[in-house]
Amino acid sequence: MNVMLEMDLTYAKIPEYAGINITELIRGSVVVKHDVLLKANFTPEYEKVLKNATKEIEQKINHITNEQVMMDNNCTSLLCFKENATKVQSISITQYNPEEKCREKAGKDFADYFFVVYKDQEAKCISRCEPGFNTSMNCNFGKCTMERSGPRC
Repeated sequence: MNVMLEMDLTYAKIPEYAGINITELIRGSVVVKHDVLLKANFTPEYEKVLKNATKEIEQKINHITNEQVMMDNNCTSLLCFKENATKVQSISITQYNPEEKCREKAGKDFADYFFVVYKDQEAKCISRCEPGFNTSMNCNFGKCTMERSGPRC
């Protein structure tokens, strides 16, 4: 079994786990510095979901470190964490602002008339002319068009 597979098994029960990125291998007893990659559906709570997953990763690493080192400092597992060398360092979350991206996509002339709504846990960039949403304009069987002054029936 290789190191990446063992790490995958270590983090597998965390739903947001998306893999690892090995950033450095150091000689001696193999030291593997790695980033744990997390992925979450974009919902208004995505930052909270990722922060919780990060805490789970840290708890998992600390638990495994204690479990695998405590047996007389003799580790029989394929992947062993060394107690004084295991560190969980800073966490970075890629920021994404769907409102900003939506307005960018709409263009300067129409940006004020487009906004984000969530449907089936997915961000949708719409205007009031988009049918099927609570915010949709009712044109009474007419057609909604987007003008520089906004949506019109």
